[in-house]
Amino acid sequence: MQALLLVSPEDCHVLSAPDPLPQEEELRLRVTHCALCRTDAKLWAQGHRDLALPRIPGHEICALNPEDGRRYVVWPGNACGQCDSCLRNVENLCSSMQIMGFHRDGGLAEWVCVRSENLLSLPKDLPANIAVLSEPLACGLNALQQLGAAPGESLIVYGAGAVGLLIALAAVDAGLNVRICDRQPEKLDKSAAFRKKLGIDGVLFEKLAGKADAAVNATSAPEAFRDAVRRLRSGGRLCFFSGISDQPSIPSQVLNDIHYRQLQVHGAYGCTRAQMRESLALLCRFSESVPALIEQQVSLEEVPTLFPDILQGKLLKSIVTF
Repeated sequence: MQALLLVSPEDCHVLSAPDPLPQEEELRLRVTHCALCRTDAKLWAQGHRDLALPRIPGHEICALNPEDGRRYVVWPGNACGQCDSCLRNVENLCSSMQIMGFHRDGGLAEWVCVRSENLLSLPKDLPANIAVLSEPLACGLNALQQLGAAPGESLIVYGAGAVGLLIALAAVDAGLNVRICDRQPEKLDKSAAFRKKLGIDGVLFEKLAGKADAAVNATSAPEAFRDAVRRLRSGGRLCFFSGISDQPSIPSQVLNDIHYRQLQVHGAYGCTRAQMRESLALLCRFSESVPALIEQQVSLEEVPTLFPDILQGKLLKSIVTF
């Protein structure tokens, strides 16, 4: 099979590799689509806490069983099913998690092996190039569920990249009043068609004004976290969704603000299988709007050239089509 192999930071190339052999309780599937995200670009640029090299990346996967023609999206985690988190149905926090594209080979290849319990069937009328966005959308659903926001409340999403826009989509569906902000006017311009369809206000970070009931940082910029704390109403909620880049210091004023105004800070990491099922239903409801997030469909050979632009936030969603 053809696969993209990441050997070390900034060293990846497409090569011929043996077809993977399925283990017990696994199916070997033909990959039809694999979406790229900024985390994939970070793997390429600097590695990752959970990355074991060499590795075939890719964790946003849509695949086909050639034996019966059934289409699936893949929940990319391998959870133990026995730890406290798994028993509480938050398997994304499994203490021995193995993630496709990080610990195990992922979807930037023609074939992939997946546990049958991690496969979610595609609704018949949902195109695969839209369904492949179910994993990042499910991560956004996880963020909103941590916040516990109610219909009619206001939400600020920091970061107008693809994942921030998917969070905004889920928030609109939940009845929230959503604003999304970004430092780059180009990103707001690129998302204009999508935001118009859903009635989402977009504003430059420097021009953001007013308070909100809740906020999500869908960007690694540390100033987003600091500003979100300042923007929240007393008793408001912040979802710490995107890890902060570098090693910034957090001023004591920010921490004291959380204390004195009784703000709530919730972490969010990954998603559960249940959230992916929910995201598929959401994609069906918004199937006419979501294509505006897909900037390009590309071949496997083009992927290495895209990583720098993805890392810098210059692209919305790029999808590898096999």
